[in-house]
Amino acid sequence: MTAQPVELLREMSSRALAMGDVEGMWPAAWFGQRAGIEDAPAVEAVWLDYGELRDGMESLEPSCSTTIRGCADVAVLTNDDRGRAAHHRSASRGVRASNIRRTISPDVLCEAGCPCQRTGGGFAGDHPAVPLKSHLVDDRIAVIGVPGAPFGSSMHVVTADRVVVRNISLYLDELQQTSMPVLTPDRRAPLRPTVRQLRILHLMTYGLTDEKIASELTVTSRTVRNDVNALYTMFDVHSRFELGVAYTRWMAGH
Repeated sequence: MTAQPVELLREMSSRALAMGDVEGMWPAAWFGQRAGIEDAPAVEAVWLDYGELRDGMESLEPSCSTTIRGCADVAVLTNDDRGRAAHHRSASRGVRASNIRRTISPDVLCEAGCPCQRTGGGFAGDHPAVPLKSHLVDDRIAVIGVPGAPFGSSMHVVTADRVVVRNISLYLDELQQTSMPVLTPDRRAPLRPTVRQLRILHLMTYGLTDEKIASELTVTSRTVRNDVNALYTMFDVHSRFELGVAYTRWMAGH
């Protein structure tokens, strides 16, 4: 090997934090291999397909005590009964979860009554750019989906390297801060904004006008104004400024 795997993971995580392109950084000869990688310094495990990823994340779940955060192009861990069961177990212990995808389909959103909704511990978001697939357990174990795997396959490297973990933590923070919220827990019934209203609220925090929001969401300005008026009533406010403050507090669980 010309470089240690952890060195490449550090470089990839640093480039992802800057929203740079990480494609082609992982040597093609390393795909599908454990030998020479799993026994390399700072590498805890190598998972060679999505089945191993699922098994591996489930093996980490019992020891997780605070957060499980992740980002990927598509959802692969929470769209069936097994994935939801693991999420319920961790959420019941107070573990906070966040998921960021380029597009989140309805089948991966938590159902009513999920423990994470009672604790305000869930976040799901759409983000237009997810350069590096990753999971972070308790801000101490990083699971990196190395880019460039052959079609239909995957490869994930698990590491507790402090540089990689720090980079991935900052990277996930940045993604969440700039994500479009898709579902937020039911923290203050009867506040139940629709998905479109959540998107409007999110865009309003960036100072976009009704017209620009309408263009972004491909709806009419009248539709946006109607939703904003409905949000005024829902949050019991009378101005965009008050709505922004109320939304920020609601998102924070207050």
